[in-house]
Amino acid sequence: MYVTDCLRGTLQLLEHPGGPALTQRVYNLDACSFSPADLVHEIRRQHSPDFSIEYAPDFRQQIADSWPYSIDGSAARRDWGWHPEIDSAATMTSIMLKQLKALCYGSSAALSSSTPPPPSPSSVAGEKLGAAASTNIIAAHAS
Repeated sequence: MYVTDCLRGTLQLLEHPGGPALTQRVYNLDACSFSPADLVHEIRRQHSPDFSIEYAPDFRQQIADSWPYSIDGSAARRDWGWHPEIDSAATMTSIMLKQLKALCYGSSAALSSSTPPPPSPSSVAGEKLGAAASTNIIAAHAS
């Protein structure tokens, strides 16, 4: 889940007037789910066809393996119309690349097509990026 979606969903719940529309006190917010291969495909498509990635899972992989593979966010969708704005690996990669360019070359450089691309990362830790991309939030309204 992209952090802006998490924050937006949390604020939507906190600002919701409550009442019978909210049927629970705890909600799951679901979002896009993707694998390392999906990210590599999008980085190659959007940035550099020869991008490569290497990673070696460490002890944190066991933690990630214990997470559910998907989360049911249907109650949030039903009760207040939740939906993530970042809904695919393609959209997330596009945002990520723009932000990396802005960090490397300054914010105006990220918008310039003549700016050389930032250096490609050669490794990424963690294997189970496709694990449930979600968060739980607790309703702040009295029942």
